[in-house]
Amino acid sequence: DVKGLRIILEDLRHRWSEPDVHNLRQYIGSLVPPDKKAAKFSVDIRTDEFADLAGIVDSDFLSKAVFKFEAVLSKTGDIKYKFKRKGIRKPIKRKVKFKKDFKCGPLRFTLHFYYRMKRKMKDFGIDIKDLVIFKQILDDSGNIRIYRDGIRISGFGNPDDDWVGLDALSRNDPSVVPARNQIIASIRLSSDENPEITDTTTREKLIKNKAFQDMLEFVRDSIAVFAQIRGEIEKKRKSAPKKGSKFVQKARENLMKAKDRRPLPDFGKAYPLIFYRGLEEE
Repeated sequence: DVKGLRIILEDLRHRWSEPDVHNLRQYIGSLVPPDKKAAKFSVDIRTDEFADLAGIVDSDFLSKAVFKFEAVLSKTGDIKYKFKRKGIRKPIKRKVKFKKDFKCGPLRFTLHFYYRMKRKMKDFGIDIKDLVIFKQILDDSGNIRIYRDGIRISGFGNPDDDWVGLDALSRNDPSVVPARNQIIASIRLSSDENPEITDTTTREKLIKNKAFQDMLEFVRDSIAVFAQIRGEIEKKRKSAPKKGSKFVQKARENLMKAKDRRPLPDFGKAYPLIFYRGLEEE
């Protein structure tokens, strides 16, 4: 006896082609947890017309990220950073201490970064035919979400929600600080180990107490470390100290350093959108 949800598509407005089913698999794949041991569900597509596209959907979207970054905060205050670039096996690792008086419990921050430019995506092995659906996934799901005991906390990480303040940080140094529509990122925590991270009475937000502010500081420091390491790899930032809190301090200083940037001229009304949008992203 198999339990679950079955969705049957009938009487469609147009006949689906092979690219339609391919895009469906790509989009659903972005929703399926990449860790099969942790996944509590699977998606099985059944189609007689396109047998090659039928079957269990794997989560290969996250595996195609250019950069994968992890930051793990332990209950003792140790933070372990791990930065991995696609195509390079050996990750870059850092270990530092968080501040002494933090109130939040253990946290895990994971970030997957994607370029949005056709040339860049092609360089890292992403099929050009997937470009449109990849951008759609990032537009719909790109942000930093919070999961407690495996369940997403609503009100954080929607496309119009910038709870971390990433837009302002990205404007300071957009060459290395990711925009929200370039990342799929998450904070994972447990209610047992984070009893002070609690919901408001409406259960639509979290109370912005000391534990929440500490979690936010941990995330922002992690973004600073990601930007620092990425900048060093792409030769856009000078190397920071290799050990301890001085590395995070330098990364934080670089992140918060405002740069004098003139606003780009707005040519949007003078050219077709299909041309200008690509130029704008470049």
